[in-house]
Amino acid sequence: MRKMLLGAIIMVSPMRLNAQERKDPPSWGVPTFDEIRRGLGESRRDREAAKWVEPAVALLRQTHGHTAQEVEAMTDELVRFILEGTQEEGSRAAVILTTAAAAEYPGTPYDGAVDALIFAYETLDARNDTYAEVALGDVFRANARGVDFVRRMFESHEPPPPCQLAGRGRTIFVDSGPPIPPPVIDNPCPNVSKWCDAGRLLLDAEGGPPDREEFLRLCEWGRTILS
Repeated sequence: MRKMLLGAIIMVSPMRLNAQERKDPPSWGVPTFDEIRRGLGESRRDREAAKWVEPAVALLRQTHGHTAQEVEAMTDELVRFILEGTQEEGSRAAVILTTAAAAEYPGTPYDGAVDALIFAYETLDARNDTYAEVALGDVFRANARGVDFVRRMFESHEPPPPCQLAGRGRTIFVDSGPPIPPPVIDNPCPNVSKWCDAGRLLLDAEGGPPDREEFLRLCEWGRTILS
């Protein structure tokens, strides 16, 4: 399982596909399920595996006649990439699922992609994996169902208390008296809160934090300071 700092993770959005219906066969042909699976799983270099993203999206959206059983198997494989793969594999799998769920691309939007992304997020969150917050963003970007999931999370959690920046205090020496240590920090920054995670995605969306400045004071690094 990959471990990474959130600041080092590149947030990716759904791939850009031609919104016009393609003529059969597409320029990349119609690979079989096994060919797509092998291409995504065995190509270790990002450039080599990237060419399989569009066929995988078409498979999930059943654009070219792949079966429901193949769709389910591909979904399981993509979730495995998110939970167990490298950063590149996980990011690529998330792009495939978010694109497969979107409304504006050829084929039938695959609603099961949202369920898969939610499952991946909840699994990572239960593990306290640093990738969980990014996975929640993938849910949010998938489609309206994903936005509703994040909104419900925000509404069902309470705001965190203001936090204190570690290291603000210092030991004070007064004349020849004993040193006075800095105050004990009970709630160091940054706040770790599902309310913050969901609200951050909803800042500019309907149903998000009603007071932007209050949200930033409670949830953003360097601004969650007790007065």
